[in-house]
Amino acid sequence: MKHISANLFTPKIISIILFLLIYSPNTFSQSLTAEQIYKKVSNAVVVVHAYDENNRLASQGSGVVLNDKGYVVTNYHVLSGNDRLEILHGKEVVPYVDIIGIDVEKDILILKIDAKKFPSVKVGDSKNLNIGQRVYAIGSPMGLENSISEGIISGLRSVDELQRNFIQITASISPGSSGGAVVNNKGELIGISTLTAKEGQNLNFAIPIDDVLNVEISSYSKNNAYKNFELFFKGSEAIDKNDYSAAIRYFSLYIQKYPNNEVAHYNLGISKVRLKNYQSAIQDFNKAVELNPNFTDAYINRGIAKYYFEDYKGAIQDYSKAIEINPNIVEAYCNRGIAKYNLEDYEGAVQDCNKAIEINPDIADAYYNRGNAKLGLADKNGACLDWNKSLELGYTKASDLIIKYCQNKLFNSEFINTKLSEINILKRDISQIERTIFENYGSGHADVTMCAESRLRCDILYAKFDHIRDLMAIKSLIDKEKLDSYNQATNKKLKEIMVKDINWVLENLENVFSFIQSINLRYKVRALINIAKDVVNEIESL
Repeated sequence: MKHISANLFTPKIISIILFLLIYSPNTFSQSLTAEQIYKKVSNAVVVVHAYDENNRLASQGSGVVLNDKGYVVTNYHVLSGNDRLEILHGKEVVPYVDIIGIDVEKDILILKIDAKKFPSVKVGDSKNLNIGQRVYAIGSPMGLENSISEGIISGLRSVDELQRNFIQITASISPGSSGGAVVNNKGELIGISTLTAKEGQNLNFAIPIDDVLNVEISSYSKNNAYKNFELFFKGSEAIDKNDYSAAIRYFSLYIQKYPNNEVAHYNLGISKVRLKNYQSAIQDFNKAVELNPNFTDAYINRGIAKYYFEDYKGAIQDYSKAIEINPNIVEAYCNRGIAKYNLEDYEGAVQDCNKAIEINPDIADAYYNRGNAKLGLADKNGACLDWNKSLELGYTKASDLIIKYCQNKLFNSEFINTKLSEINILKRDISQIERTIFENYGSGHADVTMCAESRLRCDILYAKFDHIRDLMAIKSLIDKEKLDSYNQATNKKLKEIMVKDINWVLENLENVFSFIQSINLRYKVRALINIAKDVVNEIESL
C-alpha cells in the first residue's frame, strides 16, 4: 500500500486542560458589595500548608469550608508530592480528621475537620452561569490570609468526554490562592480557584462547584491510601515532560490499585503511542472505551495507533465511531481522511477534509491532506490551491509539494516586483515614524537614531534587492546544469548577505517598537516588522 507524508493530529492528554467555548444564560439579583461579600464569606476560607517528608513547608494553598459537617475543599496539587497538610485560620492550627475526597483529574481534594470550628459558605449552582457575570475570588495569596479580588466570568470551558469544566475569570488568582473560593454577587460559592495562565493577563480558572459536589466521599487517610493517587499525578507530570517510560510505570501502578479508571488506561495508551508501542496501546484504549463507551478521544487515539499499525480499515472504524458520538470533532474527520487516502479512496478523503474545513476553516492540515487526495484524483490545480492555503496557514511542509508540483511563486517576476514595492513602503514608513517621533520627543530621542539607522539600512537593502534576480538565475542553473559546489556556495553567500541586512533592520524596528507608547505607531511598526520577516522567509526559501 502506498503512502504519502501525512500529518496525524497529536494525541490529546485528557488529564491536561483542553478548552472549548460554551455559553449558557442566567440572571442574578440581590447583588452584594465586595465588602458585604468579604464579610459573608471570609470566615469560611482557610489557609492550607503542605509539608514534605522532612517536615519542611513545601507549598501553600487555600481551602473553603463547604458545609456544617466540616468538609474543606482545596486543590489536589497542594498536597501532591508532600507528606502532610496543616489547616490554619488566622494563627490557629485546625486539625483535620481525614482525607475524604480525591479527584486527581479535576484537581480536587476534600478534607474533614471538626464540624464546629468555622461557619461554612453557602453553596451556589455552577450549571447556570453567565459570561460577563460579576464574581469575587477569596483566598490566601502570598501567605496573606483572606484577600479578595473582583472580576467577571470571561468564559465557560469544557472537556465533554470527561465532564471536565472550568470557569474562566478575570478576578486575579495569585500564588497561594489555589483552592480558594470563587463566589457570585450574592456570596454563593460557584467555584474553587485552581490555576492561572502564566503567559496571559487575566487568564484565571476555577473548578465549578458542581464538580466538587460530585466527588465520591470515602476515607483515604487510613493506611495512607491517598498516596495511591500520587501515582496518577506523577504519571500526568511525566507526560508533560515527555518522559513516557516513567508515565507508563506510574499509570500501570495506579491501574493496579484502581483498574476501572478509564483516563488512566487512556493516558497509558497515549504514552505507548508516543513510544511507538502501538499494539499494546490499542489494548489500553480498548479498556478505556469499555469503561466509557462515549470516550471519543480514546476512539480517535486508538484509530491513530491502528493507523501506525497499518490497520487503516480499523482506524476508519474508530474515527467513524468518534464522529457518531460527536459529529463536530475535527480530528476524527482529518484522520479518517488520511486513512482513506492510504486505501486509495481519494474521493472519500476529500469529503472528510471538506467536513473538517467546514467545521474549522483555519486548519492547515485539512488543506494539506485534501491537496494530497486531489493529486490522487489527478486534480493538480486543486491540489496546488490547497497546498498553498495550507502553507499560508503556517504548515511549512506543504512547500515541498508546491515546489515539486506547482509553479513556484518565488520565481515569478510579479512576486519580485511586489517585494520591491514592499521594501519601498518599508523605507517610507520608517521615515514617517522618524518624523513623528522627532515632532513629539525631539532630535535627541533614541528612537529617532534607531529609525534613521533603519532607513539607511533599507536604502542599502533596496540597492541589493537585485540579488534575488541573481539568486533566481543561479538556482535555475544549479537545477538544470548541476553546477559545482562553488556556485552553490555563491548562491548561499548572496542569501546570507540579504538576510543579514534585513535582520539588521528588524533589530532596529524591534527596539523602536519596545519604546514607542502610541498605539497607532506601535501598530504601524509591528506591520513593518511583519513585512520584513516575510521577506526574510521568502529569501531563505529560495
